[in-house]
Amino acid sequence: MTNTETSTTKSQPDVLDRLIEDRRKALPEDDRPLDQEQRWGLALSGGGIRSSIFCYGLISALAKAEAFSRFDLMSTVSGGGYIGSMVGRLAQSKPSAEALQDELGAHGATSHHRSWLRANSRYLTPRGSQDRLFGVVTFLRNLAGVHLELGFLAVLLACALGFIDILVWYGMDQLIKTNPSLPFGFTPMQLWDWVSKWPTLWLALPAPILWAIGAATCYWYMPTRGRDHVEVDNASHKVTRQLALAVQTSIALVLLGSVDWVAWRLAKQPAHLFALGALFTSILSVLRLALPMLQQNGSSSEFLRQRLPGLLDLAGRFGLLVLAIFWTSLVHAFATLRVWDSDWNRVDFVGAAWALTVPAIISLGWISLSGRNLEFLNRSSLHNFYRSRLSRAYLGAANLQRKQGSKVTQVHDNDDVPLKDYKPHVNGGPVHIINVCINQTYQREGLYNIDRQGDLMSLVGPGYYKVQGQQWRQFKAGTLSTLGTWMAVSGAAAAPGMGSLTRPGIASVLTTLGVRLGYWWRTGNKDPQWSSILVPKYKGLYSELLAKFAGTASNTQYLSDGGHSENTAAYPLLEARCELIVMADCGADPSYKFQDLENLIRRARIDMNVDIRFIKPPQGSDALFGSLDDLASPSKTACLALARINYPDKNLPGVLVLVKPNLTPGLPEDIYNYSRDYEDFPQESTADQFFDEAQWESYFSLGCHLGRGLDENRLRSLIAAVQSNGWVDARAKTSSGDTSAANVTGAPAMPADSETTDEKSRRPLRIPVKSATAAGLGLGVIVSSASGLWVAFENAQGDSSAGSDQVLKPLYDTYGTLPVSMNDGQLNDSVGRMAAQLLTTWQTLRAHDQQDLFLNNPEALDMLRMTYGLCARMSDKLAVCNTLIKSFQCPPKPTASRVTQNDGYWAREEPAAMTRMNERKNERKTETYCDTDELDNENQQVAATTLKQKTPDRPFMVMSAPVSSAIAAGVWPWTYFLSFDQPVAVYPATENILVCKGITVFIQIYSPDGRDNVRALRSLWRAAGASVPPIEDVSDTARRQGRSAPTPYGKPTVIYHRDDAEACAYALPVLALQSESSWNVVQLNERFEKFPGTVEVWVPPTAAAEGFSQ
Repeated sequence: MTNTETSTTKSQPDVLDRLIEDRRKALPEDDRPLDQEQRWGLALSGGGIRSSIFCYGLISALAKAEAFSRFDLMSTVSGGGYIGSMVGRLAQSKPSAEALQDELGAHGATSHHRSWLRANSRYLTPRGSQDRLFGVVTFLRNLAGVHLELGFLAVLLACALGFIDILVWYGMDQLIKTNPSLPFGFTPMQLWDWVSKWPTLWLALPAPILWAIGAATCYWYMPTRGRDHVEVDNASHKVTRQLALAVQTSIALVLLGSVDWVAWRLAKQPAHLFALGALFTSILSVLRLALPMLQQNGSSSEFLRQRLPGLLDLAGRFGLLVLAIFWTSLVHAFATLRVWDSDWNRVDFVGAAWALTVPAIISLGWISLSGRNLEFLNRSSLHNFYRSRLSRAYLGAANLQRKQGSKVTQVHDNDDVPLKDYKPHVNGGPVHIINVCINQTYQREGLYNIDRQGDLMSLVGPGYYKVQGQQWRQFKAGTLSTLGTWMAVSGAAAAPGMGSLTRPGIASVLTTLGVRLGYWWRTGNKDPQWSSILVPKYKGLYSELLAKFAGTASNTQYLSDGGHSENTAAYPLLEARCELIVMADCGADPSYKFQDLENLIRRARIDMNVDIRFIKPPQGSDALFGSLDDLASPSKTACLALARINYPDKNLPGVLVLVKPNLTPGLPEDIYNYSRDYEDFPQESTADQFFDEAQWESYFSLGCHLGRGLDENRLRSLIAAVQSNGWVDARAKTSSGDTSAANVTGAPAMPADSETTDEKSRRPLRIPVKSATAAGLGLGVIVSSASGLWVAFENAQGDSSAGSDQVLKPLYDTYGTLPVSMNDGQLNDSVGRMAAQLLTTWQTLRAHDQQDLFLNNPEALDMLRMTYGLCARMSDKLAVCNTLIKSFQCPPKPTASRVTQNDGYWAREEPAAMTRMNERKNERKTETYCDTDELDNENQQVAATTLKQKTPDRPFMVMSAPVSSAIAAGVWPWTYFLSFDQPVAVYPATENILVCKGITVFIQIYSPDGRDNVRALRSLWRAAGASVPPIEDVSDTARRQGRSAPTPYGKPTVIYHRDDAEACAYALPVLALQSESSWNVVQLNERFEKFPGTVEVWVPPTAAAEGFSQ
């Protein structure tokens, strides 16, 4: 909304003058004020149901004192609006102001509306468990709807990240294939090794960095000589904006790249997604418990309260990051991982792109079809539930068409009324001003106050509204809604937009939790932004999620509790220049810091140049009036204070009567007893929206008691006393140093209760004062709970560690008895004990589902491989070894892709993986923790060197295992000597011990028989620098693929692809200690595609079963 709008506009005095004039016409002629300037206003502040009940008691007292009909204006916020709307509806049903006053001031429970209000104090769940169940179902339905929409947005983002990944990977893959070298002597693989360490989006970081460097360079070296200073400043400002944009782009790339990087790792282990979901749920649960503390003006821990918004904001931002990672992981797990085939043996960029296209099209289609439905945001929030319950509980109280005994759960058409038909002033009721907050967190145009983050909007029936500092305007057609809607919006305290309390992290928490009471209002104005036209629903959802609200500059405005802007409701009465304002300050303020009042005074001075000064009553005045210090003091009895309002455009000051809920002498005994049981009374938390009868009656009676002496004569005398300087400034000193003014005649005293006249404290002596220990309970509970959780966590960690040590200790003890040389005569016994203890330990861990304690312990895995290797040759001698080898199911190793690097994030074609012998399925499933590869790696270099040193120049026959020399050198390569139990021929090692460095050797066998004999070759060839993947059973592969098994070669055959592998190919038989005549070495036929650095070894069944002794 701007001042240039074409809507019907009326100046402020015209609208209020006419409405007040219409109201006064309904009053008896003798009761009509003579001057429009003599406006009296009643301000009913926010504070939830506590405020509504207290204000109802105050209104009843004013009506009983025949003063209520004198008030021209009634301004309400939040809880004050509940009861104010009820009074307005009741005014419409009464023929005159006198009849309304009689109804409101009736004694006891004789009136229907009071009985209705008292009976329905639990307005959210009036029927107990049935309504709770209905509320839970409504909440879950709305929550599911919101997360469905968030899911579509997140899936679209995840698909975009996936497409970027695939595009970058494909480009890098093509670069490697088509460019053998790069400038400056780099190779494509060197580039791959460097870039594959980083998220793909981070590769774009040099662009904004260079952008920022360029902007900074322009700033520092911008020529200024001969240029106007305004031109220089504008150019400098433009460069600074470019620099800021570059920094923002860099931050976005870093965050999105990190989300993508983490999501990929989680996608490879889908079980972690459940843990991630649990983490997100836990974060939301903790934050939900802490949120009510945001709006408590007086917290038991001021230190915690001041820092709580910042802590919740950070936690909420982290939770939003977790949510983005969760959805991105899902998309990667079910779609982008198709970049590898189902068995992770090759790269399929096209398949992955198609897999991403399907969810992307579905998401885009849904967003396009439903994006214009802005009303979804209101229907999926708690607004409708909140509005219907408030309307039935409060507006239903004034509905005379409800029959006696009517249930609050029954919907009645006459409870609510369109705002255009809401005219309580026509029958003599006050002009009702409802206040809401227009949230604004960034500046699109015009002024923007970063501290307030919102503007106060006031509205009245039959259809006018104004934004603070602007003129009254008439609602455009179709934008008015109903009284119940505006009453609910005025009390929408829990919402992503909360005025000055708005934080992006807190907004994301409230949105994802479904705690959304705010309301999206279409103003009817035009908005030039395309997002407001095409996808207003998703623009609004984005705004709620990240607290991005445009404020009055947009045609769709996010409205929330008027208390988020100004909670006393006195602001519009000051704008109306009221002569008298009676203000009920009911915001939760257990420490009596008067923060809502502070906000009002500050805003009045800044916005309207209105100065509000509190004044102290003269000596001898009744004790119910006092200074603000008196209202806060537990040793005083004052609950009312008086302030002078100095208007800049009026000669005579106005008067503000502040009514602050507190205990005071003369209250009924049940109220004192209630305060004994509930020490925060009458400043209990606004979050409490479920009042029982005792609580309702205590607040109502307190309001009646504090307002019982405010009749029209007394209020007039207060005005006269203030305007004649009969009361002095509360901070001023008289000549004698006393703050009283005994020589000035004050206002008449309040009616007193004879039995409590002499009391000097707020409570009877039998009612104890709240202790400091109780006040600090909140922080103590938090600290104690946190300490308890930490101790429990430490104990759990200690128990887990202790359990691991206790279970594995016997295994360590038995392992210590293994001999260090082959000559130990107790080798068989030691191996048997070790195998038995290994089986016992593993079965114990499996019974308690603690296998990870073993599998994550490298020393335990080393023991497993050692024992398994020893038992492989002793299974015919030791029964326990026979059981270990044949019955024990060795745990499989996690599968990993041959075509990925950097933990499976970047993908490219591995050339050797595309050969025909590498097109196999489920090969990785054969690799277990019992394989001795890791053990071989530790000893292969030493063993190979020793072998070369001990081998004679000419081959000769030896009757012992060829690795005895390695053992003599202090090395124990178990699988070497366990692979041979017959004399073998030893041939000299090649001169270059690393002759196969950089060569990949693929071993193929035709049956599982003899696999252990063939496995020994891997260690020998690895010692020469070769990379030897696990062994493949080609017959098993063919069977699973539904084709015939290949015909075995007559003897072991070595096939090398290109000349770069020829030397290694001829060295393999020698390294395997075999004669050249027993092996064939040939080059791959030209019909097949050849890959660099690739050798195939085909071992026939006879050679594999017999071993390599010939």
